[in-house]
Amino acid sequence: MLAFKRNFILLLIGALCCIWQSSWPQSLDDVNPEQFSFPAGSAIPVILQEGVSTESAVPGQTISAMVAQDIYFDSHLILSRNDRAFGHVAQATRPISGRNAILKLAFDEIDLVNGIRIPIKALADTGSPDFTWGGELTEGTKPVVVPYHVEGIGSYGRLMYRGPRAMGQQVNIQAGTALKLILQEPVSLDSQS
Repeated sequence: MLAFKRNFILLLIGALCCIWQSSWPQSLDDVNPEQFSFPAGSAIPVILQEGVSTESAVPGQTISAMVAQDIYFDSHLILSRNDRAFGHVAQATRPISGRNAILKLAFDEIDLVNGIRIPIKALADTGSPDFTWGGELTEGTKPVVVPYHVEGIGSYGRLMYRGPRAMGQQVNIQAGTALKLILQEPVSLDSQS
């Protein structure tokens, strides 16, 4: 039963943190419970505390988030849901004709409830490889039949949108939005219990 519990805990922490790297401990015997290290690429679930919009955001603007859930390793509390993450707007580009706005959030610090500040380098996961929201191209504004000719088959017309592209849309991230912070560098934390 103890072996099952130990393996379950390792699996749970791995799933929560999205850690599948060689630096992950092979057993609980390899871990000092007073010091825990999150490898680069680990995910920390947070809840954004204030909304951010490309309509008003500027690079460097301060943002904050709360850790979304307690994170334990074995029976030791590593991160509390009362811990706060602080960061800034890394990129905020207004929409233009032909492209939606672009927003990127970076996080620099986690403040633990016991007053300890842990420097981090993390980006908000957006599902995009460059960690940005937006940036998509907009469609053209006028439907036009464009003639195509295929040698040996013939010609046909295809409906396409041409002309000036439509104005891009703003990016709005609401307060209370659940985010995953993806660590860009390893972070060491002391257990809080």
